[in-house]
Amino acid sequence: MQALNYQPNNPHTLGLLAVVNAKRGQYNVALEYAIKSLKILPKNALMLSNLGNIYLELKEFEKAAKAYGESIRLDKGYAESWLNRGNALQELNRYEEALTHYDAALKLEPNSAEIWSNKGNALQELKRFKEALAHYDKALTLKPNYAEAWSNKGNALQELELFDQAIEHYNQSIIFKRSCAKVYVQKGNALSKLKRFEEALECYDQALNLNADYAEAITCKGDTLYELRRYNEAILQYDKALILKPDYAQAWSNKGVTLHGLEQYKAAIAHYDRALSLKPDYEDAWINKGVTLQELKCYPEAIAHFDKALSLDPKTNWVLGDLLQAKMQICSWSGLADSIEILSTKVMADEQVTQPFTLLALNDDPLLHKKSSETYVQAKYPLNQSLGTISKHLSSQKIRVGYFSADFRNHAVSILTAELFELHNKDRFEIIAFSFGGDDKDPMRLRLSQAFNQFIDVSDLPDMEIAKLSRELFIDIAVDLGGHTARCRTGIFSYRAAPIQLSYIGYLGTMGRSTTIIYWRIKLLSQKNCKNSTQKKLLMYHAIK
Repeated sequence: MQALNYQPNNPHTLGLLAVVNAKRGQYNVALEYAIKSLKILPKNALMLSNLGNIYLELKEFEKAAKAYGESIRLDKGYAESWLNRGNALQELNRYEEALTHYDAALKLEPNSAEIWSNKGNALQELKRFKEALAHYDKALTLKPNYAEAWSNKGNALQELELFDQAIEHYNQSIIFKRSCAKVYVQKGNALSKLKRFEEALECYDQALNLNADYAEAITCKGDTLYELRRYNEAILQYDKALILKPDYAQAWSNKGVTLHGLEQYKAAIAHYDRALSLKPDYEDAWINKGVTLQELKCYPEAIAHFDKALSLDPKTNWVLGDLLQAKMQICSWSGLADSIEILSTKVMADEQVTQPFTLLALNDDPLLHKKSSETYVQAKYPLNQSLGTISKHLSSQKIRVGYFSADFRNHAVSILTAELFELHNKDRFEIIAFSFGGDDKDPMRLRLSQAFNQFIDVSDLPDMEIAKLSRELFIDIAVDLGGHTARCRTGIFSYRAAPIQLSYIGYLGTMGRSTTIIYWRIKLLSQKNCKNSTQKKLLMYHAIK
């Protein structure tokens, strides 16, 4: 400041003060000095580049790109201006232009790890993940302790669904830079994809220890609590995030999904609407609102929302099936045959376009159903080894059969099976109900609770805990009565709830998993020739893949 008293119009002094204040984080003050300097000396390429840096920190990306462009026009040999204009263009989602700027920067500084890594980021945004990986590898060859390149490569691996490898790269990034909260969030997200939810929560907590006001970390923690079916805790996290960042569309939408899980459908719709008011092209919010509208039987509105989501991204997973299902609900047959043909082609190409249950009403090709279920299960519920192998236990005189269902109530599944449960040979079998549906307290619920040796309500438990409980109870055969139907808990069986897993009656199709037997045969034997008995007894006959 004393220098200004002697040379108030010296552009170099003003420029130096701009840099000093920018380093202190006082960007608005720095901006004033930079503008004053350039008014006096407008053709200063270095100062224009510094001006771009200030605008970049202020998140005024158009102005930053313009300043860097002026700097490049005056001095095409300044690599930093090419690099930083590429960064600004990335922020503006102009990725192809960003690539040309990184290429120009690399011609000037081919051994810059930062340029290689940032170009990798642009390639990643363009979904050119394998090329991005090659660029991160080059950056790490040049600078093996470059924490950002390790985490950026982790992000690309995560996009390729190589989650274990992604976690390894995040761990390397953390070794070199433990103070980056964002990397803990990224690692947590990868762990969540692997259904390792408790570990994911630890990562989000580590991120929040570094930055307690990190709205994205709080929201991700809420998402994981949702996956653990701890809905009320999840909502508290979303509320915290929204206090910190009221315009955070993702938090509004994800809170809506959680409210849907609590069957608070109107409140859920209000949250989706808020998300869409903040981000009209938010594809997930359109889908989520469509699903809730479908639950409310508002099919025309649901159709409009699914159509909108597909217009934003025609490759959106699972939505085409939801759209066709909603159209069938209101007998909208126009173009249906063509749509089914398109959907069938996509299913056979392993595309994630429909849930298996939806396909049952659209096509009767068993090969198509098998392919659909395999694709769905692999995407949503791949085999998970978190509980390890099932330990051997001493054989019992009775075979323990666990029945898993959301429909132990006045429902078709229970109407068809109630007598079956009552007729089990209790001398040879012990049957245990694992109920994860609501308790309507109707006569059917009471009848069923009396038919089983044990009737356990596991509604509030996450999938892994239910599978763990099944193992602790030494269940020999786990029977999924829901399959791919509404309120199913297919994830339970991805953890191997029992040595033998069966799907029966609720979903008359393949589960698409090699660890689950499609159906089982039972044999009702009339015991009228048996001594002192005319009772019918139920015996398991055999299981068939």
